[in-house]
Amino acid sequence: MRPMANSKPFVLVIVIVPFLGTVLAMGLLWQQAIHWSDLALLAAMYTITAFGLTVGFHRMLTHRSFRAHPALEVILLVLGSMAVEGPPIEFAATHIKHHAQSDREGDPHSPVEGLFHAQMGWLFKDRFADPQMYCRHLLKDQQSQPVACGSAGFRRRLAQQSSRFPALSLPRAPLVAA
Repeated sequence: MRPMANSKPFVLVIVIVPFLGTVLAMGLLWQQAIHWSDLALLAAMYTITAFGLTVGFHRMLTHRSFRAHPALEVILLVLGSMAVEGPPIEFAATHIKHHAQSDREGDPHSPVEGLFHAQMGWLFKDRFADPQMYCRHLLKDQQSQPVACGSAGFRRRLAQQSSRFPALSLPRAPLVAA
């Protein structure tokens, strides 16, 4: 599918208008509903979520750059899940497929189909990679990657802890692959 030649102005509007609206709202609500502490919280949450996505999902799972202690693994994957990118195992499979077929037919988020498609348009198409094909290493090693793979043992432990600590039940859906 080729991108429409005249779609760039629409994408520009879709990207710029909400950003400008947010900046305008912040300016109008400054010192009434928005304060410096809100901006600090925004920056902190953005930073830790991006860290979880980049280090946990991307470097640890997709590229296997390092092996983390199980507690750190959970923290990184919970932080990465806050970015709402889907289950870690699906993120890793799709990204591995992207590297295997970069900028060619079959690349799930190729920039060849346009910047919007590469950044977020691909999320609305059925181009997700099969973890059975692209993440066999993670599925095979479920003991060392229980969060990413959604092992039954991890789900059971999380459910047990959720009854004592209700906040643990919040990230359960995006963390565990079905």
